[in-house]
Amino acid sequence: DKGVDGFVQDLNNHRADSDVEVVLGRPRILTLQAPLGEADDRAQISIGDPSVADVTVLSARQLRIIGTRAGITDLVITTPKDESYVFRIFVVYD
Repeated sequence: DKGVDGFVQDLNNHRADSDVEVVLGRPRILTLQAPLGEADDRAQISIGDPSVADVTVLSARQLRIIGTRAGITDLVITTPKDESYVFRIFVVYD
């Protein structure tokens, strides 16, 4: 019995792979190094608080983030190979 450490990988709520700043109401484009996946095997994309930011897939390698209100949220991309990338999104005033 390993407890939660045996059930959850790398539990660290304060760690992000990268911080992204977005100006309220302006789009920010993230261009990825590799495609998000194929037609039958796509990445999962989730935003922690959709009232702070909205994410749209533009193409296999591009995401658009628009800040909808000032605040902080997270964006998690999980690839078809089960690799997860966490971005901390800061929506700020101009």
